[in-house]
Amino acid sequence: MPIRTIDRQSAEFPKRLKEIKGCPKRLFFRGRWDIKIWDRSISVVGSRKMTRYGKEVLEANMAGLVTNGVAIISGFMYGVDSEAHRLCLRYQGKTAAVLGGGLDVVYPRSNESLYQEIIDSGGLMISEYENNFEPTRWSFPQRNRIVAGLASLGLLVVEAGVDSGSLVTVEWARKYGKTVWAVPGPIFSWQSKGCNGAIKTGKARLFESVDDVLNIDNLPRGLPKTMITEDKLEQRIWEAIGGGMITADELAKECKIDVAELAQILTIMQLKGLVEEENGKYFQGRH
Repeated sequence: MPIRTIDRQSAEFPKRLKEIKGCPKRLFFRGRWDIKIWDRSISVVGSRKMTRYGKEVLEANMAGLVTNGVAIISGFMYGVDSEAHRLCLRYQGKTAAVLGGGLDVVYPRSNESLYQEIIDSGGLMISEYENNFEPTRWSFPQRNRIVAGLASLGLLVVEAGVDSGSLVTVEWARKYGKTVWAVPGPIFSWQSKGCNGAIKTGKARLFESVDDVLNIDNLPRGLPKTMITEDKLEQRIWEAIGGGMITADELAKECKIDVAELAQILTIMQLKGLVEEENGKYFQGRH
């Protein structure tokens, strides 16, 4: 399948990616481009040295994500990334792989068949790099900002050591106001120290099951977004918050509302259960 490009100015370019600092001018891709894939999507990252525990966590939750229409975004590397892509395909879901090199450079080589499976399934292989660009130590951390920026429902970290590249993706996600979940693990497991630390320091929410993601999304399972309030202004604010977390100042700017007026509306929306607040940032509630 030929490599095609989509420019940042295109209406088909992912809206959420346009909003991040350092948004690429264009993306190269192979596969079926469908802008709707990003509307209900989550990024899944983790250790390249995935343990049996990490694999079991993915196996226990992937079907629930896919059957509820959630697309899986990951980085195509060994371990958690590859397993997330494979399990998504097993349950006939949509997955997008963001590479640390060009699309003509399959890395790791052991994922050559997975590369083709993703394309054949209607998924996407994506890169910001020229077709023959060989991945480098710096291109993977840079790639992580795209992994974090694309997802509407936030970031899920399955396993991560204290110096894991997955924690770089956590910082990108937090910078973009995305919700971050981390799977807690055994206190003696090196591969869980990064996740446990992120939860302990408040950088991530504890992930126990797919229900955590679906509840934050605040939608009836498997259904598209609909009106959740008869008040048009409340609806506009709710949609502007989306699947991430945002400050009142950012929200006021996004909705073109006076901050004082917005504060009153947010208080009412909190009472209704439409929004929740944590550390000065607002996210969609469970109403």
